[in-house]
Amino acid sequence: MTTRRLSRRIGWSTMALLSLVIVIAASQYFAFDSSRYFEEQRAVYVARQGVLYLHITGAVVALTMLPLQFAAYVRRRWPLVHRASWR
Repeated sequence: MTTRRLSRRIGWSTMALLSLVIVIAASQYFAFDSSRYFEEQRAVYVARQGVLYLHITGAVVALTMLPLQFAAYVRRRWPLVHRASWR
């Protein structure tokens, strides 16, 4: 395996792992439990729960699709999927 290929795999794996960690951390808010919110921001979060859940859902979807944006295999094999997931 070449150095370039290895560095790409390490970079892609790191990005995918970090995306997964953020998705897992953010998904705790889907429990609809206000005790999980930051104390300093609890009142704001409770007052705007609908917007908060839309924001979290968008972030989870974007971070889940992020690895597909950087997967060369997907870009070559299914360019329309790559383009559609970007928009």
